[in-house]
Amino acid sequence: MSSWFSAESWKQSAQEALKVVQNDLSEFRKAIQEDTGEVVEVCKQRAPEVQAKWLAKADDLKKNAPELQKKFQTQTQEVAADVQRNFSYVGSQVASFSQSIVTGTGEILNQVQEAVAMEMETKKQKKHRERKARAPRAQAVASGAKYNRYESQVSAMQRDSGTYCDEPADKEEFEKWLTTFTISEHQGAIDSVLQNNAFMQELQSRIVPLIVDQDTFWTRYFYRLSKLQHEHNQRTELVQRARKEEEEDLSWDVEEGEDEADAEVDEPAEQSRREEEGAE
Repeated sequence: MSSWFSAESWKQSAQEALKVVQNDLSEFRKAIQEDTGEVVEVCKQRAPEVQAKWLAKADDLKKNAPELQKKFQTQTQEVAADVQRNFSYVGSQVASFSQSIVTGTGEILNQVQEAVAMEMETKKQKKHRERKARAPRAQAVASGAKYNRYESQVSAMQRDSGTYCDEPADKEEFEKWLTTFTISEHQGAIDSVLQNNAFMQELQSRIVPLIVDQDTFWTRYFYRLSKLQHEHNQRTELVQRARKEEEEDLSWDVEEGEDEADAEVDEPAEQSRREEEGAE
């Protein structure tokens, strides 16, 4: 009896709790619907106002578009002008720097030539005094001196700034020559040139390393020197060949003259022999 009462009591309590939950859910749903309706209503009311604001902003942008475009073009032109001025300034600086290098190179060579000329003049005066002290021997040496074309060409090459500052025009031939050239093998020749040639010593101190480095300076020097040596050897061979041909022609003339002289000597002897035979 008591158990049945408990089951009925529990069932009744559960039904009451369910009704309470259902009532709460219904009220919650109703409250959400009411809030949603209010939000929708507010949005409907605010929509024309928001739309009007956006349209006003769009009209402002449309009205200000030409002015904004004009400002943009003006700023673009100002930037382009600044870039052009900067390029012009850089170009003028580069041109000025290049001109200063050319002018500086010319001044260096002029200073070198002046310094060497003064030193050469001093040495010339010293040699003149020495020659005057031993005049007879100096006159004998001077009378037998001959103009050396090769030495003159080498001297002109040494005083030509293009020898050291300009790249060789015949690049292919120069590259081929470089494969056979080692600058370390010519150090003795370099030391000899600097020791015996005041002009080269002064010129190297002013050009290296301001314009070119030392290896480039001497590599271009020996390349030009090798070309002059090649030309000199060719001329020497031609002269020797011409002399040999001339000597051969002279030897033939001498032999023909000796044959004619022998014939003239033998002819009277033969005539005398014939006369003696006739007398017998």
